[in-house]
Amino acid sequence: MRMEKSKFSWDSPRMIKIEINMSWSDWFDWESLEKGKIELPGNSGVYEVRSNNLNECYDICMVENIKEGITKGLILGKMPNSTRRMMIKDGINLKELKVRWCECENSPAALEEYLHIAYIVKFNKLPKYVNHTSFSFYKKK
Repeated sequence: MRMEKSKFSWDSPRMIKIEINMSWSDWFDWESLEKGKIELPGNSGVYEVRSNNLNECYDICMVENIKEGITKGLILGKMPNSTRRMMIKDGINLKELKVRWCECENSPAALEEYLHIAYIVKFNKLPKYVNHTSFSFYKKK
């Protein structure tokens, strides 16, 4: 679709629809990931970290590379604002965690935002270690 320059304005309200095909991996235990037993994809997407019984969600995070994000950020704790470091500081036993991911090449940020909003709607809060979100109407408690 081509728009004439004079009709285009950033200030005009618009509805933008993005189609995201979402297919989650199975849940994997921390030890299997830590020992490199699981083949992680190198595509962009979102990963989720939960307690072993899947009752508490600790993080939903968009990454440009799932393998790098989970390996460096979660397993090794080498990324800024590492969820691993925050969980260790809070005394969470990492061996009792489960992780899954969803590849999303066309818009991982939109998927992360959708999952954050869905979580807020269901639980009235963001997951414990989500330290940023791309929408502004929600202030972390």
